[in-house]
Amino acid sequence: MPSWEPNWEDVRWNWATSDATRGALMRMAQWLDDDASYRQQQAHALLVQWEGRKAREFDEMFKRAVGELRAMAERCRHGARSIERAASAAREEQARREAERTRWYAERAEELREKAAAAWRTISGQRD
Repeated sequence: MPSWEPNWEDVRWNWATSDATRGALMRMAQWLDDDASYRQQQAHALLVQWEGRKAREFDEMFKRAVGELRAMAERCRHGARSIERAASAAREEQARREAERTRWYAERAEELREKAAAAWRTISGQRD
């Protein structure tokens, strides 16, 4: 047997859940962006007809609210990217483990071939 052992356990990752969560976060980000854009259009139409101190106060408060919507959308996208990076790392680790297992099997097969050849030489009376 090879003098080393691969990691025989598969990576534990819920692919369906991570894909669904990433998709939900991206959809939420898009919805927030769309909502902010729609509200900006509506507010712009209102402010064209509105003047004075109250209009300025509304505009300032509205801009903060839209900024918060955009920030939430960005946090959703950030979360989705984090999930994608974690899923990618899980895929890479699984591929690495599978490659190590393949390497181990190849080394084990070579050792068995060498043992069989040595046994055959012994049985047949051949010397190295």
